Order: sequence, then C-alpha cells, then structure tokens
Amino acid sequence: MWDATYPDMAVVRFHGRNRETWNKRNVTAAERFNYLYSEEELKEFVDPVQKLINQVAETHVLWNNGHEDKGVRDAQQFQELLGK
Repeated sequence: MWDATYPDMAVVRFHGRNRETWNKRNVTAAERFNYLYSEEELKEFVDPVQKLINQVAETHVLWNNGHEDKGVRDAQQFQELLGK
C-alpha cells in the first residue's frame, strides 16, 4: 500500500504498461506510452489511491499514456471506479 509523504497533496502518475516499447530505443513518446489500461488493471489502484485521498487534503491523478485518447479514457474509467 502507498502512504502519503506530505499532508497537503498527493500526486499519482500513470504511464501505462507497454512492455514492448518501454525500454526500446528510437521510439517516440507516443509509442512508448501507447497503452490503454484494462478495467482489472485500474481496479488494482482504486484502494491505494482512495487511501491517499483519505490521508491528504488534495490528490491528483495524472495520466501520461496520452497516445490518442487513451489517457482520457483511462482517467474517465478510473474516476468511475473511484465513485467520483
């Protein structure tokens, strides 16, 4: 589980899990972060993020898997899983 290190704010940043391109040389950022999380993968993070939300005044969840609209779609689905 994750713990907050600062009482005012927590930041969580998702980059995707594109194992094919993560360590590959000569790929663009769009290729490296081209990943859409499954609902099951996102569910893994609901409890840890909820714990942070309960520990700090403000929590930000950022999506850096911005190829096409994947980050936006993941953010929307994650927000629904959090019940927000």
